[in-house]
Amino acid sequence: MGDVDQTLWHPSAWSSHNRAYGVSGSSDHAVVVRRDQRGSGETLYVGPMDPENGDWRKVLQDMRAEQGACEAWVVSALPADQCILRWLRTPLKDKSKARKVLPGLLDLEIPFKLDDFRYFFLQLSDQASGAYAALAAAARVKEVTARRASLHEASVDIDLLDAESLGLWQGISSKLGDAPSLVIDVSAERSLLLVADATTLHFQLPVSSGVDDIKSGAGATFVKSIQRALHALPESLNYNHSVWLSGQNAEGQVSELLEQALEKDAEVAYLPDGESCIAQGLAERALQCSDTSLNFLLGEESPSLVQAAQKTLRKWAAVFALTGLACLMATQIWQRSVEKRTAGYQQHITELAAKLSGQTPAQMKAYRGQEVLIATRAMDGRGLNASVFETAVSKGLLPQIADFLDVAGQHGIEIQHLRLSKQNLVIEGSASDWDVSENLLAEGQRQGYTLQLSRDRANSNERIPFRLFSAGEQR
Repeated sequence: MGDVDQTLWHPSAWSSHNRAYGVSGSSDHAVVVRRDQRGSGETLYVGPMDPENGDWRKVLQDMRAEQGACEAWVVSALPADQCILRWLRTPLKDKSKARKVLPGLLDLEIPFKLDDFRYFFLQLSDQASGAYAALAAAARVKEVTARRASLHEASVDIDLLDAESLGLWQGISSKLGDAPSLVIDVSAERSLLLVADATTLHFQLPVSSGVDDIKSGAGATFVKSIQRALHALPESLNYNHSVWLSGQNAEGQVSELLEQALEKDAEVAYLPDGESCIAQGLAERALQCSDTSLNFLLGEESPSLVQAAQKTLRKWAAVFALTGLACLMATQIWQRSVEKRTAGYQQHITELAAKLSGQTPAQMKAYRGQEVLIATRAMDGRGLNASVFETAVSKGLLPQIADFLDVAGQHGIEIQHLRLSKQNLVIEGSASDWDVSENLLAEGQRQGYTLQLSRDRANSNERIPFRLFSAGEQR
């Protein structure tokens, strides 16, 4: 699906609702927190999502009423084992160039095709070295669809689908300091380990053991699972020995078992409202827009967002009518706003597809939402696939690729094939005029390559095919 604008389909992009409902839990167990913009959250429900349960029906009724009146958002999350959260570090000190190579780096980190995912790059910022890094958040489209469907079956229709780990981090961030700490959330069937400080989520690790194992007498299984997870944490994280415990404590048994699993000098602090920590964080995140905001739902998958957009636009139209500007302004504002909001989430997808294929966004002739798919398929047989990025990462050539893509985009050059090493280079493609491909020649010479440029007559598309190659790369 591609890199989506992380804020466009976030609720705060459309409306300034002052209330949100955070819903966390497993497939048949829910924790619901209601939070206002100015105030703390209130835990409304902890229990089974049973339609025969009167308390659950009452929470659903209140939630749906405020949601339907465009007064509150409803947010839930993908479980950590269905959502990739991983820091990607580039060698680039230019933000725009770093953004271009992040999808290629993410492609190397996941075992599936990138176009099967919706992904975001959060907190893109320069590190101590000056090079840029970002927190990649990615989920398979089928997992997003399944999670939304399972909640719908329980009569919960969500406006926003966040990441469970980000909700936990938000819910506990006020307890964290500048140094990384270990955070452990324990639910019925599984647990979740985070290494985080007040401003950064460094690492997540889901664990397939929880309170159910403890209650069934398999406490040793739980301890071993936590210990294996701790051994899997990178040594570079260097977290301190203050451990925050949220989720279900099973009458103190979880704390006792964690003390067995952790190092002897570890201090375990259980949050009194730990079971509602994730739901609390999700509701809080829904009410704010920041560089960590995301929503895995797009367009018609979030009907309340569409309704909020329509309501906002109707208000604008009414205002212009009252001021006598309806004929001139309402049509223009309506059309432009709808186009901007509807097409806006495609912006990063289009830019990514354009840059990787050497075209400008204006030249991308693709239907809405298919740019990355079309570009990826087109590149599969033309050399601009994952192998280019694998070579670039291993040989330290990401800046060179970014510079060539920049020049191609600036001059409307279409690249059909690109192969490079530190000594040799081959670029094949087409340009709008005879002299245009010389811009790539100049860029290659600037990078220190010794190159030759060959061109053919214009093709049926009235473009000039060219081949730019090193001396040792003749046909």
